[in-house]
Amino acid sequence: MSYYLSCDGRSFGPCSEHELRTMVASGEAELNDPMCVAGEDQWRSLGSLPSFASGPVPQEGSADIATIIPYKNPPALTAYYLGVFSLIPGFGLLLAVPELILGIIGLRKGKAHAWTGIILGA
Repeated sequence: MSYYLSCDGRSFGPCSEHELRTMVASGEAELNDPMCVAGEDQWRSLGSLPSFASGPVPQEGSADIATIIPYKNPPALTAYYLGVFSLIPGFGLLLAVPELILGIIGLRKGKAHAWTGIILGA
């Protein structure tokens, strides 16, 4: 069976159930995102599928790591690390522009790491 999924303003599909599970496990999709079975017109939440009713199996420690490292926001994380490396003499001028750009892009999903990149880039 194939499904269509809408999340974060993007549409995916047709997707298999395995692909949907992978997207939920990686954080690309959530159980409350709208989905539609191929060939139907009715959209409902992904969590309403019987196979998703129990939800995904939580991974140990992933919530703790997600609060420290914004792995779902690569631009903010990259801006942060560029900011840290820009403190090394001689690298600051080379990394300033990418830090600012990635920091601004990263503001869409996260704040702390993005702001660190923006401030150090400035």
